[in-house]
Amino acid sequence: MTKRKEPGLPHGNQTHGGSRTPEWYAWECMKQRCYNPKDRGFINYGGRGIFVCERWLHSFENFLLDMGLRPIGYAIERRDNNGPYSPDNCLWIPRGDQNKNKRNVRFLTFADQTLSISDWARKLQVPVLFIWSRLKRGWSIEDTLTRPRTTLSEAGQRGAASRWKK
Repeated sequence: MTKRKEPGLPHGNQTHGGSRTPEWYAWECMKQRCYNPKDRGFINYGGRGIFVCERWLHSFENFLLDMGLRPIGYAIERRDNNGPYSPDNCLWIPRGDQNKNKRNVRFLTFADQTLSISDWARKLQVPVLFIWSRLKRGWSIEDTLTRPRTTLSEAGQRGAASRWKK
């Protein structure tokens, strides 16, 4: 997060006393992603037309009133990934759940179950890279998720294949 104050974007900590709180950081970072071209996330937010609603843009107090306190381990989430940061489109969700909602997360459906690759890896007790490498080599989803490890380079350690079918 940059330290400089954007023209016309007051940081809002003079009257609410909430600066340096998790909620204030979420509010400030949200604005930076949307309006600061030097922010590393700008290309995926402001660069795509994502904006902060007028009610929140200049008022941390309104943001806090609408969002409430951020629970520990939670992050701000937009329900509509292409929509604005606004009271009707935002909520606090667990950070792990938020990571599943990124545009680069890939989901696989097998046996009537749709999970992210990370969730499949956790369920099958294999590294995420194991699944990615099989898919990259052209394996079908079924083979990727059901065929046991057969080589030492795939297994990475002795006995790993025995965990595959649990």
